[in-house]
Amino acid sequence: MPLNFSRAQAVYACACVAWMWPAMAASQTLRCQIATGEQTQTMALSPTADVYDLRSLDFQNGFRFSAVWLAPKQQLKTYVYFSSPKKRALISQQVLNLPTTQCPSPFAQQTVYAGSLERELHMVCHVPCE
Repeated sequence: MPLNFSRAQAVYACACVAWMWPAMAASQTLRCQIATGEQTQTMALSPTADVYDLRSLDFQNGFRFSAVWLAPKQQLKTYVYFSSPKKRALISQQVLNLPTTQCPSPFAQQTVYAGSLERELHMVCHVPCE
């Protein structure tokens, strides 16, 4: 049986979802586990609309992992840098779409190599089940 909604009902439903989205998103946390060398750290990310609201982790072997969860687009942006005594260089950047049904399976797995230094960084992200 097809559902018949008037245009006004459809607009009202969309407005309710848009109004409720910040409250729904605020209760969620995305977790990424990052390992390099003998160090492993976990990053917890909350949704944001600010593309500059990056969270970063620095590692002793020169890697820096940064990420932001952009709520309006339901995307995770990740950045991996490698620091030398002279400068920090971006060596990987990804834009990942968040899953809607993969709880608790990892939706993002990445390995980044730092060229001739023979160092690598492993990242796995997932949305915990509630």
